[in-house]
Amino acid sequence: MIPDIRRVGQHATLYATARNEQIIDFIIDQLGEGWQYNIESYGGIHRFVFKGPKGELTANAHLIASVAEDPPTLLWRWSGQAQEGNTAGLNVSNAAEAMRKWGLQQDLPGFVNQEVPYQPGEDAVTSVAGDVGDAAFEIFGPQTVFLYVPINQSGTFATFLLDGFSIPMPEMTIEEIFVKWDRILSQCDDPAWSIEGISHMRPDWRVEEIEPEEYQRAWRIVDEKGRYFEAELTVNREERYMSLSKKGLFTEEGT
Repeated sequence: MIPDIRRVGQHATLYATARNEQIIDFIIDQLGEGWQYNIESYGGIHRFVFKGPKGELTANAHLIASVAEDPPTLLWRWSGQAQEGNTAGLNVSNAAEAMRKWGLQQDLPGFVNQEVPYQPGEDAVTSVAGDVGDAAFEIFGPQTVFLYVPINQSGTFATFLLDGFSIPMPEMTIEEIFVKWDRILSQCDDPAWSIEGISHMRPDWRVEEIEPEEYQRAWRIVDEKGRYFEAELTVNREERYMSLSKKGLFTEEGT
């Protein structure tokens, strides 16, 4: 874990995780089970090519960071060393530089230092790569799509931002978060922080803290159409959730 990046990413992770899972489900629906991908490069333009039994789709790819297992280090893609390393021949993207500038404004060294060490451990590489993607959601907004994938035989993963899909991606809905709420929230470091982050992702939604019925804290999450659900949770002294419940979906009166 890299604390600066993790904390920023956790603010977006409820929305980001549900959105990314929605995109993967859509790709499976379009291409069929057993789909695969390749990364191609033509004249400085890089893209993912997804192929499956039912067809093919493509997307532009922007590499923002790579995460090495040995030594355990995150390398931002704007660094000179990243340009020289084994990173599938992909160029530096503007997104990585934008994240660096954002980190400077927020005084967060995890986004500013070219190389950032992290504590090794089980699944640490993919955890850090996922945190980078979640942080990109926080910085760039709800239309972000990211993937983290292995790029060599040494255990290095890279996080890419994707855009320019060859077919339209589905719109994010409150149902996507509702059905996945318990599972995703159980993985959040600070549930309240992640819940409040939904309103940052979607200014057209409302996240309101309300009076709980059973547990310590409760929220109502309302989408742009007035549909909502309510969620409650109890946390311990470390702010980790201990129990939770939710109910919905409902529609506000007058909508």
